[in-house]
Amino acid sequence: MHAMIVTCPTCAARYRFSAVIRNAVLVCHHCGTEFDLSDQDSSAKKNDAPQRPHANQSLPFDRKPEQVDATVSPPKKVITPKKNATLPTPKEKVEAKAKTSPPPPIIPATSVEPELPEILPLRKKARIWPWAIFVLLLIGAVGIWNNQSLWRQHAWVRAAEIEAQQLWHQWTGSTMRDVQTDGLWEIKHASMHIEWIERLDGSKVLVISGTLKNMLPIRMPPPTLRVGYTDESGANPLPVDLTLAMTEPPAMLTIQRTPFISPPVDTTPIRAQGQRDFLLVLEAVPEHAAHLVVTTQKKSQP
Repeated sequence: MHAMIVTCPTCAARYRFSAVIRNAVLVCHHCGTEFDLSDQDSSAKKNDAPQRPHANQSLPFDRKPEQVDATVSPPKKVITPKKNATLPTPKEKVEAKAKTSPPPPIIPATSVEPELPEILPLRKKARIWPWAIFVLLLIGAVGIWNNQSLWRQHAWVRAAEIEAQQLWHQWTGSTMRDVQTDGLWEIKHASMHIEWIERLDGSKVLVISGTLKNMLPIRMPPPTLRVGYTDESGANPLPVDLTLAMTEPPAMLTIQRTPFISPPVDTTPIRAQGQRDFLLVLEAVPEHAAHLVVTTQKKSQP
């Protein structure tokens, strides 16, 4: 596109139009002068940079930005290569750089290899917690073993011991060894009753009845009872001991018959912390016996 530049003949204000205008009357916005375009150069010009105004001439303040002349930058210096000039080759560049750069320092050759710093092996992290737990368990096991007599007085410890033995012998199929019955059973002395009963043939038998309590929190089969005798002082036991298994309660007619036929042995386990009545029939009593003591046998097989 072509542009048209118009100059005010009075104030020399310049205006640029984007198209060529012919035979028109213009009014200068700076000084108000009317002038005809016929006096101006109406030839169309390309979008060239306008000339700068005179140093003493100022631009009007009310001109639009597109009306102000653009500053013309000075032309750049163009360097034209000389005739018959050739570009340097890569080899020539390297040689020129080698001439200008200083030579590398000379390091004398030595036959001794440099000593490398000794690298120490990494130390493993100390694991203290496993050893501490092991020592605590060992101390606890030694303490329990040394005080096992005190621990075994507790009913739950004895119950756990007996159950572990039963599971072990059931798994291996071996015979269950005898178990210490101390503290496992309690004979209620308030329930003890002793009575002489005359039989059909005129003889007499001693009948002892009472109640037995299971002290453990597990089911246990009835133990074997032991009957001992003492003299009148009660301090000297007689060498006559009798061990009797707990049987099913016999009827009175069975007790009065001669000879006495003992009922079947009671093998039904007594529930945990449970009780069961027993009845013992003694056909022969020592002559010098004045007192008797009924206890459970020291060892029994559960």
